[in-house]
Amino acid sequence: MGELLNRDFQRVLLEVLADSYPRFVLQQDLPAGSGNEQLVNMAYLEEHGLVRMKWFEGLIVQNFELATITAKGLDFLQDDGGLGEVLGVVTVRLDDETIKALLIDKVAASDTDAATKSKIIEEIQKMPSSAVRTVGQRLMKEGLDRLPGAVDWIVGIF
Repeated sequence: MGELLNRDFQRVLLEVLADSYPRFVLQQDLPAGSGNEQLVNMAYLEEHGLVRMKWFEGLIVQNFELATITAKGLDFLQDDGGLGEVLGVVTVRLDDETIKALLIDKVAASDTDAATKSKIIEEIQKMPSSAVRTVGQRLMKEGLDRLPGAVDWIVGIF
Protein backbone atom coordinates (compact mmCIF):
# COMPACT_ATOMS: atom_id res chain seq x y z
CA MET A 1 0.00 0.00 0.00
CA GLY A 2 2.97 2.33 0.58
CA GLU A 3 3.26 2.91 -3.17
CA LEU A 4 -0.34 4.14 -3.25
CA LEU A 5 0.38 6.99 -0.83
CA ASN A 6 1.48 9.79 -3.11
CA ARG A 7 2.22 13.23 -1.66
CA ASP A 8 2.02 14.98 -5.03
CA PHE A 9 -1.33 13.36 -5.77
CA GLN A 10 -2.58 14.25 -2.27
CA ARG A 11 -1.69 17.91 -2.90
CA VAL A 12 -3.57 17.84 -6.23
CA LEU A 13 -6.63 16.37 -4.50
CA LEU A 14 -6.48 19.02 -1.75
CA GLU A 15 -6.09 21.83 -4.30
CA VAL A 16 -9.14 20.64 -6.27
CA LEU A 17 -11.15 20.52 -3.05
CA ALA A 18 -9.86 23.96 -1.99
CA ASP A 19 -11.07 25.45 -5.28
CA SER A 20 -14.61 24.33 -4.39
CA TYR A 21 -14.50 25.17 -0.69
CA PRO A 22 -16.84 25.14 1.23
CA ARG A 23 -18.88 23.01 -1.17
CA PHE A 24 -18.58 19.24 -1.42
CA VAL A 25 -17.12 17.75 -4.59
CA LEU A 26 -18.44 14.59 -6.21
CA GLN A 27 -16.01 11.68 -6.11
CA GLN A 28 -16.04 11.38 -9.90
CA ASP A 29 -15.05 15.06 -10.24
CA LEU A 30 -11.75 14.47 -8.43
CA PRO A 31 -8.60 13.28 -10.22
CA ALA A 32 -8.81 9.48 -10.39
CA GLY A 33 -5.20 8.40 -10.12
CA SER A 34 -4.43 4.79 -10.92
CA GLY A 35 -6.21 1.80 -9.40
CA ASN A 36 -7.25 2.55 -5.83
CA GLU A 37 -4.93 5.57 -5.60
CA GLN A 38 -7.75 8.11 -5.21
CA LEU A 39 -9.61 6.13 -2.55
CA VAL A 40 -6.47 5.30 -0.54
CA ASN A 41 -5.13 8.86 -0.58
CA MET A 42 -8.50 10.42 0.23
CA ALA A 43 -9.02 8.00 3.14
CA TYR A 44 -5.52 8.86 4.37
CA LEU A 45 -6.23 12.61 4.14
CA GLU A 46 -9.50 12.09 6.00
CA GLU A 47 -7.78 10.19 8.80
CA HIS A 48 -5.45 13.17 9.24
CA GLY A 49 -8.40 15.58 9.34
CA LEU A 50 -7.54 17.37 6.09
CA VAL A 51 -10.73 16.33 4.28
CA ARG A 52 -14.25 15.25 5.21
CA MET A 53 -15.99 12.58 3.16
CA LYS A 54 -19.51 11.18 2.84
CA TRP A 55 -19.14 7.41 2.59
CA PHE A 56 -21.46 4.80 1.12
CA GLU A 57 -21.19 1.05 1.45
CA GLY A 58 -22.28 -1.13 -1.40
CA LEU A 59 -22.67 -4.89 -1.33
CA ILE A 60 -19.09 -5.45 -2.45
CA VAL A 61 -17.18 -2.20 -2.07
CA GLN A 62 -16.94 0.80 0.22
CA ASN A 63 -16.39 4.17 -1.44
CA PHE A 64 -17.15 7.81 -0.94
CA GLU A 65 -19.64 9.98 -2.77
CA LEU A 66 -18.64 13.47 -1.71
CA ALA A 67 -15.62 15.18 -0.21
CA THR A 68 -14.68 18.63 1.03
CA ILE A 69 -11.51 20.12 2.39
CA THR A 70 -11.45 21.08 6.07
CA ALA A 71 -10.02 24.21 7.69
CA LYS A 72 -7.04 22.09 8.70
CA GLY A 73 -6.60 21.08 5.05
CA LEU A 74 -6.71 24.71 3.92
CA ASP A 75 -4.15 25.65 6.57
CA PHE A 76 -1.94 22.78 5.34
CA LEU A 77 -2.04 24.13 1.78
CA GLN A 78 -1.16 27.63 3.00
CA ASP A 79 1.90 26.20 4.77
CA ASP A 80 1.76 28.98 7.37
CA GLY A 81 -0.12 27.22 10.13
CA GLY A 82 -3.21 29.37 9.47
CA LEU A 83 -5.66 30.06 12.25
CA GLY A 84 -4.81 26.67 13.72
CA GLU A 85 -1.38 28.08 14.53
CA VAL A 86 -2.85 31.17 16.19
CA LEU A 87 -5.59 29.31 18.05
CA GLY A 88 -3.26 26.49 19.05
CA VAL A 89 -0.93 28.71 21.10
CA VAL A 90 0.20 26.90 24.22
CA THR A 91 0.93 28.87 27.37
CA VAL A 92 3.55 27.33 29.62
CA ARG A 93 3.43 28.29 33.27
CA LEU A 94 6.04 27.31 35.75
CA ASP A 95 4.69 27.16 39.27
CA ASP A 96 6.78 28.14 42.29
CA GLU A 97 7.71 24.56 43.15
CA THR A 98 8.92 23.87 39.62
CA ILE A 99 11.09 26.99 39.60
CA LYS A 100 12.48 26.05 43.02
CA ALA A 101 13.25 22.53 41.81
CA LEU A 102 15.05 23.89 38.74
CA LEU A 103 17.11 26.25 40.91
CA ILE A 104 17.94 23.51 43.40
CA ASP A 105 19.01 21.16 40.59
CA LYS A 106 21.28 23.83 39.16
CA VAL A 107 22.85 24.56 42.57
CA ALA A 108 23.31 20.85 43.28
CA ALA A 109 25.08 20.38 39.93
CA SER A 110 27.42 23.33 40.49
CA ASP A 111 31.07 23.15 41.55
CA THR A 112 30.31 25.01 44.81
CA ASP A 113 31.37 23.33 48.05
CA ALA A 114 28.82 21.13 49.83
CA ALA A 115 28.28 23.47 52.82
CA THR A 116 27.50 26.46 50.56
CA LYS A 117 25.25 24.33 48.35
CA SER A 118 23.34 23.21 51.42
CA LYS A 119 22.79 26.80 52.62
CA ILE A 120 21.68 28.02 49.18
CA ILE A 121 19.28 25.09 48.77
CA GLU A 122 17.81 25.74 52.21
CA GLU A 123 17.23 29.41 51.31
CA ILE A 124 15.62 28.46 48.00
CA GLN A 125 13.25 26.08 49.79
CA LYS A 126 12.19 28.87 52.21
CA MET A 127 11.61 31.48 49.47
CA PRO A 128 8.09 32.95 49.40
CA SER A 129 6.12 32.90 46.14
CA SER A 130 6.79 36.55 45.38
CA ALA A 131 10.56 36.01 45.65
CA VAL A 132 10.38 32.91 43.43
CA ARG A 133 8.51 34.90 40.76
CA THR A 134 11.05 37.72 40.97
CA VAL A 135 13.97 35.29 40.65
CA GLY A 136 12.23 33.55 37.73
CA GLN A 137 11.68 36.86 35.93
CA ARG A 138 15.27 37.95 36.49
CA LEU A 139 16.58 34.62 35.21
CA MET A 140 14.38 34.96 32.12
CA LYS A 141 15.73 38.48 31.53
CA GLU A 142 19.32 37.27 31.95
CA GLY A 143 18.69 34.50 29.46
CA LEU A 144 17.18 36.92 26.94
CA ASP A 145 20.05 39.35 27.43
CA ARG A 146 22.36 36.53 26.38
CA LEU A 147 20.20 35.64 23.39
CA PRO A 148 22.94 35.34 20.77
CA GLY A 149 24.56 32.62 22.90
CA ALA A 150 21.15 31.11 23.60
CA VAL A 151 20.45 30.88 19.85
CA ASP A 152 23.74 28.97 19.37
CA TRP A 153 22.74 26.68 22.22
CA ILE A 154 19.26 26.06 20.73
CA VAL A 155 20.74 25.36 17.29
CA GLY A 156 23.14 22.90 18.94
CA ILE A 157 20.19 20.94 20.32
CA PHE A 158 18.81 20.31 16.84
